[in-house]
Amino acid sequence: MTGALTSGVMSAMKVYLIVPILMLLSGAVVAADFERGLEAYERGEYQTALQHMIQLGEAGDPDAQYILGRMFARGDGVLQDFTEAYKWYNLASSRGQRLAAAARDAVAEAVREVLPEPGLFDHLARHAVQLARGHAGARRLDSPLLRVEHH
Repeated sequence: MTGALTSGVMSAMKVYLIVPILMLLSGAVVAADFERGLEAYERGEYQTALQHMIQLGEAGDPDAQYILGRMFARGDGVLQDFTEAYKWYNLASSRGQRLAAAARDAVAEAVREVLPEPGLFDHLARHAVQLARGHAGARRLDSPLLRVEHH
């Protein structure tokens, strides 16, 4: 019985030692993926950047979410889409990314200036937040007022 107890304790200790090591390594992998994505973005390799940032952004990385907001706001490698930009900036801001709130508010102000109906952007912004939270009733809006195609 003592041998089985000792073996069980040793197995538990191994798990307690291995889990933190794996967590540290996975953090390093995430940081490396962000760096690769950021480097690709800075080189203008937007599709590569998008692949890295989408994966990280959907996993909750606020810096990747900020870059995604920027890509959609500017149309860097994607169809310019202010609803998507607002969504990603808002997510990044809610996770403490320090530049995201100002960028989100700038997108909101720019869009409010061009929309024909004063309350339309506020409605769209609420919808973007619902999309980001995964509400069942929310679905992607497709409006030419919110997208600009770069040629």
